[in-house]
Amino acid sequence: MMTSALIDNKEFLDLSEEPRVPSRWVEENKRKARSLFSEIPVPTLKQEDWRFTPLDPLLKETFKLSPVKAFPSIDRKNFSFIRAEDINIIFCDGQLMDIERVPDVSFNALQIIEWGTGAETYTKDMTNALMHFDCCHNTFFSSLNRAHFYSGMFLQINESTHIRPLIHIIHISTSQLPNRLALPRILIHLKQHSSAHIMETYFGLENSAAALTVPLTEIILDHESTLNFVHAQNEPANAFHFSSTNTILQHDSHLHSFSLSIGGALSRNDLDVQLRQPHAQASINGLYCVNQNQLVHNHTIIHHPVEQCSSRQEYKGILTDTSRA
Repeated sequence: MMTSALIDNKEFLDLSEEPRVPSRWVEENKRKARSLFSEIPVPTLKQEDWRFTPLDPLLKETFKLSPVKAFPSIDRKNFSFIRAEDINIIFCDGQLMDIERVPDVSFNALQIIEWGTGAETYTKDMTNALMHFDCCHNTFFSSLNRAHFYSGMFLQINESTHIRPLIHIIHISTSQLPNRLALPRILIHLKQHSSAHIMETYFGLENSAAALTVPLTEIILDHESTLNFVHAQNEPANAFHFSSTNTILQHDSHLHSFSLSIGGALSRNDLDVQLRQPHAQASINGLYCVNQNQLVHNHTIIHHPVEQCSSRQEYKGILTDTSRA
């Protein structure tokens, strides 16, 4: 079902071509999320969380949710970070393009399920995972993703499983769609006594048209699980990037997170970490390197609702010209 092209005061969003996700329960969740999103205004400098992130350059554009009809051919020479020894999950202009598994990691150890027909098969696993995020803080952009995403991935690592190869989720922006709006959604669940290395890379071709990327990544770490997670963003100079990463840590789980921001005209990374049970540990680090008139904003919230948990965070950056952070 199509949504109205321009909704409320969100005139910079054209959602008229939103496709349906081929899953009834996913579409029902999106319907509820759209109702919530309609009540959230566009952030302004008057809000404490947004007083350092002016959205004027973004609001001057109109970004369209335009599904790709045919993926362009990708020359691997332009993407040296796509390695044969990794488990590669490739998105192109916001849509899942390819999944490249490695022979020594079985499907029983690592499930890689597309939001869509796969969601019907894994309804119980996915709904149980999503329930953990019911009380998470909803920002304007995370709510936009929940309400209107149409492509994404569910990753589940089984109990007592240690995935050795890097799981690399690659998002490539091309010049095929001007003023493209991309809303990829990633759900990750590490069951107890498991571990993995996961990296999300956002990369755009130099001649890419202006684009808005609004990813949502939700991560659950069960008892005694460990995740090394990297979010790397190197998009073109006329790109806008607003990522939301929500992570829930259960008893004695460990998160090592690193954020790298070097591209885009305006980028903001919202990281929300909840240490839900004792002995959970989170190490949050980041590096930004921007120039000219770029603006990058890293916004972290670390929740300590229980005792005997620990968190450390350190962000460093290099600014040149008139860039800000």
